[in-house]
Amino acid sequence: MDKFDLRENDLPKKDDGLTRVLFMGTGIFASPSLETLITDKNIKVIGVVTKPDAKIGRGKKSDRALHENPIKEASIKQGVRLFQPVSLDEKFVDQIKEMEPTIIVVVSYGKILPKTLLQSAEFGAINVHASLLPKFRGASPIQNALLLGEKETGISIMQMDQGLDTGPVFTQAITTITPEVTTPELTNILAKQGAQTLEKVLPDILTSKIKAIDQDQTKATLCQIIDREDGRISWLTSSQDLLNKYRALYPWPGLFTYWQRDGAQPLRIKINKISAYSGSTDLSALQPGSVFLEEKVVCVRTADSAIVIVNMQRQGKSAQDASTFINGNAEFAKAKLI
Repeated sequence: MDKFDLRENDLPKKDDGLTRVLFMGTGIFASPSLETLITDKNIKVIGVVTKPDAKIGRGKKSDRALHENPIKEASIKQGVRLFQPVSLDEKFVDQIKEMEPTIIVVVSYGKILPKTLLQSAEFGAINVHASLLPKFRGASPIQNALLLGEKETGISIMQMDQGLDTGPVFTQAITTITPEVTTPELTNILAKQGAQTLEKVLPDILTSKIKAIDQDQTKATLCQIIDREDGRISWLTSSQDLLNKYRALYPWPGLFTYWQRDGAQPLRIKINKISAYSGSTDLSALQPGSVFLEEKVVCVRTADSAIVIVNMQRQGKSAQDASTFINGNAEFAKAKLI
């Protein structure tokens, strides 16, 4: 059941002089923006819309624990009215209209908003997006930037329309992508940058001091949708591509490969951490996917060089440092990975 049963007496009252913001978001990336809005003395957050609780863990679906996202937790803590609609249907939109929002702020909500909802606020809806639009439209811009080895990315604040991140852009902020940064780290960086940029530009949007500029549709790119199987390693790719893949897919879905064993089924191996190879072994006689040791460091041949396995685990076993793993699986020192 949708959690937005508002009675007439419960509707947030208008506060003279305050901007009435409806916030829509889910997850860690959205948290700093919500905090910024809640603590702004010129803003009244009249409601928070986030996704319904997701069930996590193993076992039957009905037995799994409900996972509360940080947006829900923050809204409850701050006493802000919380909505978790299953769908953004007409009933929900009517409830939002009754609240008379000045503007809707969307940060990583995860659904395309219907036209009726976009039109329910005086200034429509704006979105804080984690890329330099029109590049990386869609739900996974941070992972995609890392997958492709981008040197920079950033934040776009855009006016929302009915398309997928296709609306005109008010402003952008650029950040450099450092060589070792992973998805969680870059998410935190961009989340803070998004909140800071939102705080800076929102007053100008509300006073029409800034005009949104149409995106160049000819330069638009869409994000690759990430799923579990994307974590499988192809040892026929370059070392840099594998390092990019690790950074992008850490911690989920993570990397995995298969250990090809004589007379037995291939064994699934999860690769929890890798690093760049800088050794001196002659790699010319090794095929991609061949494991070798160099001063007790576990290395694997790639298409152009090699990578170092730092942490790994067999299917159904606990994670281990690669050196510890070798101590209990000596035959892995000359394994073939596929």
